[in-house]
Amino acid sequence: IIFSLSCTVPYLKRSGTTDVVVLIGGRYDSLLRNELHPQDIRPTHALCLVGLSLSLNVLADIKQKFCEEKPSECDALVCSYSEPLLVEKFELAKLLRDAGLRTDIMHEPVSAVPEILEHCLRSNIESLLVVFSKEEVLVTNNGVDHGKVS
Repeated sequence: IIFSLSCTVPYLKRSGTTDVVVLIGGRYDSLLRNELHPQDIRPTHALCLVGLSLSLNVLADIKQKFCEEKPSECDALVCSYSEPLLVEKFELAKLLRDAGLRTDIMHEPVSAVPEILEHCLRSNIESLLVVFSKEEVLVTNNGVDHGKVS
């Protein structure tokens, strides 16, 4: 027995629909019987096996095409340089969130500020705050370095 599950999806830019296969599989009972070796213990009841392949990338594409939600972007990214400084990062992120900024935290310390700054520019993250110590934070906004703030 072989089976598949397909979904009828409308085209977005033209009229009509298309069928998209999301899942395919089958029963493998005879394969199990053929693979038994003489030294294998014989089961007391008939063996049955079902296998399937689920196309997660197809499901993700369908969701992306028809979902009204846009991925949320953050306004500020807080990270630390060379040391974790978790308490300091969380305190700073809380202050930013309390001020109404959507803030994300990088838990691992960064070793190169230019690379993370480039990531912020590519991802449209306006502010980057790099914690160097409890008293010292580098602040950049839209790629403009405002220096270290104490």
